[in-house]
Formats: sequence, structure tokens, C-alpha cells
Amino acid sequence: PQIIINAPLERGMIEIGKPAKKSFGKTKISGSGKLIFAGHSIIWEGCHIEVYGKLDIRENVLISVDVSIFCFNEIVMKANSRIGFDSVMMDSDFHPIIDILGKSYINPTQSIKIGDYNWLGAEVMVLKGTKTPAHCTMLSKIKTPGITGLFGKCP
Repeated sequence: PQIIINAPLERGMIEIGKPAKKSFGKTKISGSGKLIFAGHSIIWEGCHIEVYGKLDIRENVLISVDVSIFCFNEIVMKANSRIGFDSVMMDSDFHPIIDILGKSYINPTQSIKIGDYNWLGAEVMVLKGTKTPAHCTMLSKIKTPGITGLFGKCP
């Protein structure tokens, strides 16, 4: 992808493929879209990122190990947000459904917007159309007795 940095350049401000003990994979970034950084950010090792739309990573975002991001429209991760390991974020279903009578898409891609100071725990799946406010926490695969499924807390 085309890489754009909307901040004064500093040595080490963007770390891609940062080593971690939880993953031995290589970070792969591909596509023909725009990958925009607005300041310091870290993408740990083992991540798979495909950008065909606009992926906008704001100041101080951390993307943990083995995260997969598929951007065909627009994904915005606002400042100071964190994405836990093995999470998936995709703004498309990868299988367009077309109304042949109206000749239009029934399930088009939709933007994802993650608010400032969000924390997405491990193994969270963020799908198209997701918009979170600032200071939001999302967890998945709760293993507490009596509680199962997805949990989220937003103001």
C-alpha cells in the first residue's frame, strides 16, 4: 500500500514486526490502498494486514501479535487504542451479494471506527459497520463460570 505519515518524522516512531515471545510469524502488509500513520505506533510480529481502502492509524496505537486486518473500505483506529493478540478486524464480508433485479449490492463494505482509548482484548472479531465511542473495552471468549460470549463496556 501507499504509506502516508501525517506527523513530524522521528526515529523509531513506527515499529512494524516488533518481536514478541508469543509469535514466530512475520508481519505481512500488502494491498494497493493507503496506510496512514498519525504518530507513534507499534505493530507486533505475526500480523497480517491487507489494505485496499484506507487504513488510518492514529497516534500511539498498539496492534498486538498475530492480528489480522482486512481493509477494503475504511478502518480508523483513533489515538491510544490497543488491539489484543489474535484479533481480527474486517470491513468486508468478502462475498458480495448482488440484487440482480436492482443491480445493487445488498451487503456492501462498511467503515470501522475505533474510538480514542479503546482496548480490544485477545481474540476479538471486529466486523464491518462497527463504531465505538472513546474509552471502550471489548473482550471475547469469557471463561468465567456462568458467563460466556462477548463482553463490552463503553461509557
